[in-house]
Amino acid sequence: MMVPLESVTALGIALTELISNSYRHAFPDHEGAITVTLARSDNASTATLTIQDNGVGFAPKAVTTRRGLGIVRRLLMQIGGTLDVCSVAGTRWTLVFPVPADRLGAPFA
Repeated sequence: MMVPLESVTALGIALTELISNSYRHAFPDHEGAITVTLARSDNASTATLTIQDNGVGFAPKAVTTRRGLGIVRRLLMQIGGTLDVCSVAGTRWTLVFPVPADRLGAPFA
């Protein structure tokens, strides 16, 4: 999967923010797991990056008041992606972003 450098940079910053939030807030007893997955859609036009923890969950109001999450949302908008959160039995962040068609020989699509 070839992803433009601008998208990779935005996703890297977003991923770092969401993982560090899990470490800071999800595990008051300092125990838990964080899982990161990346999958391309069946039609190959989008990819989904999922960050999931099995921590204490996430209050919906906090989604709008934390500055780091505002940055994550803006980064996803910048690359034409979306961000969704589900806080049942931990927290799952789902980032969906466009992936251009692969071109042979091109280092970045």
